[in-house]
Amino acid sequence: VAGYVWIVAAHVQADASQFGLDTSTIRTIHVWCGYSCLAWLGVQTVAGVLKRQQLELTGQRAYTWHGDSGKLLLGAAYVTMALGFWCQMNYTSSGWNWQLKVSLTALAGALLGLRALPAAASTEPVKPVVGQNE
Repeated sequence: VAGYVWIVAAHVQADASQFGLDTSTIRTIHVWCGYSCLAWLGVQTVAGVLKRQQLELTGQRAYTWHGDSGKLLLGAAYVTMALGFWCQMNYTSSGWNWQLKVSLTALAGALLGLRALPAAASTEPVKPVVGQNE
């Protein structure tokens, strides 16, 4: 969210649209994906606070969708970032070189891939059943 403050400040200074208007299609998609992620982050934050309160007050789990939603949000954020790597943000500059864009996109793709893989097995040791023969 702090990064968004810097983006707004840069757009104000450059007299540029905050909504990706009058720009390339990829930049408009990147902007609206970013706003969607920020809104989703707000929902996740509120749900997380309410989930914690419910658990502390009643001992019951609530908002069980919150964990899966957070994982999907992280994936959406990686995709949004990858789109942004390829946007030309400053029309007076040539932007990042293609090697950096490819490297950052590969990193975002790897992080997305790791997020998509099932979680590793629990690191807790298996407790033996009392009286079980070996």
